[in-house]
Amino acid sequence: MAQSWQFGVKGTFNFNWLLNNNLALENMTDKMSFGYSQGASIGFNLHEDNYYNRPCYGFYLEYYYESHNQSYAYCNPVDTLNLNCFSSAVHINMSTIPLLFRAKTESGLYCEMGPQLNLIETVTSDYYSNNNPELNYKGKNTISTYNKTTFSFVFGAGIESKLVGNDWLIETGVRGSYGLQDVKLNSGVTVNKSKTTLADAGVLIGLIYKLNYYHIKRRGH
Repeated sequence: MAQSWQFGVKGTFNFNWLLNNNLALENMTDKMSFGYSQGASIGFNLHEDNYYNRPCYGFYLEYYYESHNQSYAYCNPVDTLNLNCFSSAVHINMSTIPLLFRAKTESGLYCEMGPQLNLIETVTSDYYSNNNPELNYKGKNTISTYNKTTFSFVFGAGIESKLVGNDWLIETGVRGSYGLQDVKLNSGVTVNKSKTTLADAGVLIGLIYKLNYYHIKRRGH
């Protein structure tokens, strides 16, 4: 049975969340936040990847450097002058390594899923208040309060389309991930601490080179 390989560079633009049902303050809310990732992939298909011919199944190992962000806002409804309002944000930079099983149809449509290893490298926080500027800070190092190694579950779908001949493809799709562990450390001080979950969903685009043993053999290599 012939196999095939795929090599690619990919990037994503994502909606980001740090999901937590027990924020620091009762009236604190999370705001719409965005992030991105960029990286590379290598895929091994269990048989020759002949598009527009038959379904194909394979495993893909990828690496991304990801920026994950979450913004918050707080205003006490009793404070009619908004003297205690503030905004804050968390910025996480991490390496992510998904291992995905992918199933593709004859037309190039695919779906994928699998585990992902998250390796947090830096975490910084911002705080801003109009009425209490002495408390403001930006880029404060808060990585000591985070788990540096966690796992997520990844799921996605999209299409691979021919770009140049049969070897170069462009990939477009959607992909999301949901954390399986608490990304925040339990300091032992917080009472009734709620789990904080890394999550994101967005669009993916990639440039792929496809290497089929069958085509190499036919070319006489």
